[in-house]
Amino acid sequence: MQKRTLVLNNAKAAECFAKMQLGLAGSIDFIARFDAYLAKTPFVRPVFAKRTGFAVSMNTL
Repeated sequence: MQKRTLVLNNAKAAECFAKMQLGLAGSIDFIARFDAYLAKTPFVRPVFAKRTGFAVSMNTL
C-alpha cells in the first residue's frame, strides 16, 4: 500500500489539515462541517473520467 493511501486511511492528513486551519485562524471542525462554512453552488455537473488515475489539472472555463 502506498504511503499516501495509508495517511488518508488513518486520518493523519485530516488531523494535519485541522491544525493548519487552526493556525490560520480558521475553524478546527472545517472537515466535519464544511457545508456550514462553504457557499452552495448554484449547479452541479457530473465529471466522468476517460480512464483510471488522478486528476492533475482541470480547465474550468
